[in-house]
Amino acid sequence: MNDDVIEKIGKLMALALNNPNEEEARSAAMKAVRLIKESGLRLVPAPQPDIQDASWIFERLQRDRERQARYNEDYLKNLNDYLRQGQQWRK
Repeated sequence: MNDDVIEKIGKLMALALNNPNEEEARSAAMKAVRLIKESGLRLVPAPQPDIQDASWIFERLQRDRERQARYNEDYLKNLNDYLRQGQQWRK
């Protein structure tokens, strides 16, 4: 298979998908289809990522948010205690 043909098909597809001129887009798409047929290539859909495989990311983000919230609560409590002690010393 000639890499130049594949590259040309890719450029034509990009032109067809990203062209505000409808006639140019249609022409590019038709040329791409013609090249695909002439070269004997087969188009297959790209595999879609499994969303369940990425669920650990959401779980990790939730744990991190909860951990950050606990840290913030503890930090504010400790800061408040520290400030109260400082006020007691000044009296």
